[in-house]
Amino acid sequence: MGNNFLNELLLEVEQKEKQMELAQVDMILKEISSLNSDIAKILSQAEEEKQIMCEWAIQRSAKLNERVDWLSKKLEAFMNEQEPSVRTIDLAHGQLLRRKQVEKISVGNLETFLLNKNLSQLTSIASFQAL
Repeated sequence: MGNNFLNELLLEVEQKEKQMELAQVDMILKEISSLNSDIAKILSQAEEEKQIMCEWAIQRSAKLNERVDWLSKKLEAFMNEQEPSVRTIDLAHGQLLRRKQVEKISVGNLETFLLNKNLSQLTSIASFQAL
């Protein structure tokens, strides 16, 4: 009988140890789940902050691009004020170059122009816009 009591007591202790072990494993699973949730929140927050920074950079660079465009127009106006023979101006921080532009020709009277005998000497015919 004493031996049977000890066996029952031993079985009871083993069952309680298993229950404790299962409870500990369950707590570990709960902690892993909590940590994974925290990781997801961190990544989501980082993505939101990345989007905010990207929008800020786009907005800031748009303002700077507007400034570049404005300054470029000032340089273009400066070059247009120079003599037509001036093609390049060398400066400490770069060069100003005049672009070669196609001269624009407008025809006042298209019929008279087309009757011209020298019309065959044209090497290319552009689109005509009658005034």
